[in-house]
Formats: sequence, structure tokens, C-alpha cells
Amino acid sequence: MNRNKLLLSLLILSLGVFSGLFAQVDITIGDGTTTNGTTGVPTPYGTFYKNFRQQYLYTVSEIEEAGGGAGPINSLAFNVAAVNNCSPMPNFAIRLKTTTQSVLTTTFEEGTYTTVFTQNDFLPVDGMNVHAFTTPFQWDGASNIIVDILTDLIPGSYSQNASVYYTATGFNSSLRYQNDSSAASAATTGTLSMNRSNITFNMTAVQVTDPPNPAQLVAPENGSTLSSPMVNLVWSSGGGIPHGYKLYFGSTADPAYVADLGAATTYNVAE
Repeated sequence: MNRNKLLLSLLILSLGVFSGLFAQVDITIGDGTTTNGTTGVPTPYGTFYKNFRQQYLYTVSEIEEAGGGAGPINSLAFNVAAVNNCSPMPNFAIRLKTTTQSVLTTTFEEGTYTTVFTQNDFLPVDGMNVHAFTTPFQWDGASNIIVDILTDLIPGSYSQNASVYYTATGFNSSLRYQNDSSAASAATTGTLSMNRSNITFNMTAVQVTDPPNPAQLVAPENGSTLSSPMVNLVWSSGGGIPHGYKLYFGSTADPAYVADLGAATTYNVAE
């Protein structure tokens, strides 16, 4: 078995896009393919209880990595896998708020929320449900965003939630209150979750003015001993919103160009 010392010059260049145009783009945060059940959460659309308040936190880094930048947000959308037996929701409202919170707590944040969408007896449909804002919400590009959704008490029948695609985030990004008698609009606390509904914002594209940082090598470590004639390279973003990578690989200070790898973050190289 060959055992080779990894003593090489490795350069993984991050590629960026530089633009001064203030284009409006659709950006999606969350790519999970799991959905809540008819009685489960999180979901922005639900009548398993008579009313609810659902909050989601989206961070600056998530928004920027998805391609969003400071400026007006014109709409948001959620992807419904199945409406199920969801009933119309009275005085359905969506509000936005900027925040310094990096994770949600069990207490709904106080302060000024901006109502961007309202519709009485709103009922979602299968597929993308786009909520166009009455007035664009101006995002400062530096604060995290809370999306706050609430309804009034249903006077009639109620039974199921709509199933919406969500992603496990790894941090407390979702907060929910639901009740059959007390008004959700008066709720001060709720139940936390790390699962958060996937969302699509229509907003200003991120304005990249500086080149992205070099990629960071994850594996293998420089100086490590290898027992295979193949090297499996793994790297991560070094920051600065890269949109792709070019690989240079070799045993000299001026390594040879290998390939334009697009958005990939792994590559097998034969020694």
C-alpha cells in the first residue's frame, strides 16, 4: 500500500459577480423537501386550531447567500404541498420586522411590526402562494428579518393545517402560538422549533462590490499521510458570497489549473 505525504500547493479560487444594478430577484431560503402533516407545524397556513401566530427568523447571512440585498422587498411566498382540509382564515395577516436577534426565544419580540399583506378568509392553494405587499418593505441589509403571520379566531368549522415544505435549520428559527379560544394577536409566548418553512422573497439583488475570499480547505489537512493514490478534496466558502470555484492543484508554488468546478465543494484528484 502506498503511503504518500500530502505536501502540496493548493489554490481554490472563489468567483464572484460584480454588479452595480439594483435588480429585483426571487431568492429562496430553505431547500427542504419535508412537509408538516395535517396537524403538524410549522406552517403559515393552518386551521387545526381556531387561530395561530407563526413567526420565522431569516438571518442576514442566509438572505445574502441566497442572493438578496438591501432595498425593497416586494413579496414573499410559501410552497404548499397539499392544502388538505384547511379552512379559510379570517383576517389573515403577514407582518415584517427587522431584528438583532440571531435566534428566536419563547417570547414574541415586541416593537413595531409592518403589516405587508392582509386578506380576510384567505385560503391557500397547492403550489407557490405569493403574497404581494401593499407597500414594499425596505430592508436595511444589516438586520435579520422576522416574518410574523397571524389570524383571528375562526367562527365556523376547523380541522386541518395546510402542508408546507420546510427545512431543519439547526437553530431556533420558528415560534408558534395556537389556541381555540384566546386571540393569537395577544399572544406573548409560543413554542420554539428548529424547523422553518421554506420562503421565497422578491427583493433587491445583493450588490457585490468586493471579490469573495479564498475558499477554506476542509480535508485533507496539509501534511497528512494518505494511503490512497486518490485525493478527495473538500472545501468550504471563505465568505464574500462566492458563486463558484476554480481549482489549481500541484506540488509546486505555482500549481496547475485543474478545472472550473462551478458551485461544487468537493473534487477527486489523481496523484
